Amino acid sequence: MNSAGKPEISVLIPAYNGALWIAETLRLLGAAAGDVSFETIIVDNASTDETVAIGQKTAGVRVIQNKANLGFSRAVNQAAAASQGKILVVINQDLYLQPNSLKAVFEFLSSKNVLAGGALSFEDGSYQPSIGPFPTLAGTLCRLMLPRKMRKYDLQRPDSDTARPADWVTGAFIGFRRELFDKVGGFDEDYFMYYEDVDFCLRARRAGFESYFLPSAKAVHLNPYSNRADAPEWLRKEVRFSQMTYFRKHRPGWEYGAIRALNRAHFAAKGWQWR
Repeated sequence: MNSAGKPEISVLIPAYNGALWIAETLRLLGAAAGDVSFETIIVDNASTDETVAIGQKTAGVRVIQNKANLGFSRAVNQAAAASQGKILVVINQDLYLQPNSLKAVFEFLSSKNVLAGGALSFEDGSYQPSIGPFPTLAGTLCRLMLPRKMRKYDLQRPDSDTARPADWVTGAFIGFRRELFDKVGGFDEDYFMYYEDVDFCLRARRAGFESYFLPSAKAVHLNPYSNRADAPEWLRKEVRFSQMTYFRKHRPGWEYGAIRALNRAHFAAKGWQWR
């Protein structure tokens, strides 16, 4: 703990049926923090597996249980409200932080009031994209020919070990000062899941805060949506609705209308029900 008796970092973990990964995610936090004090808060969105039990039996972990799945953004905001650290770090339940990665975020954010996104890899050690450009209609259309897992992200891998600016950094591993989070207004709860990180980074930029890719903060991300061939229908639909929410909030009306029409056609082609 620091001199005020509060943790320097609050690790915020939205969780839903994460029993396959979360024990190891929690186990690795100590090495990731190094000599920086931290607390861990899990907000569980009504899991039906052992996620809650694993969190409750892990020393130093607080678990907040929701009676329904309220989504990623709401869980982040709940965890932030219950936390005490001056720096908040959101991680996915299936994110294995590498040694000193939390410390790297802490040191970087102690000197810069920005958003910091970690450098992710797949389980085999290969590079996992984690930053991207702010979406536009033209950019979205141009990227339709790309593999699904690359449509959202920067196409060129960062080629330096030095922190570099980015439009947005993934919410799978993102850190920021509490004062930034409060000024931006937290995560937008109109997003159930997906695009909430892009939205947050855009609103932060408009408030004067840049986003950075931080290569020294390394983590293995095991189960990203973009790499899942078996993603269920509800999840694929949710991504589309979140995309439309982003365009409705942040792009011209005609762009939103075009994206909505494209998604309606996609739903019809898939035989999906439009909500």
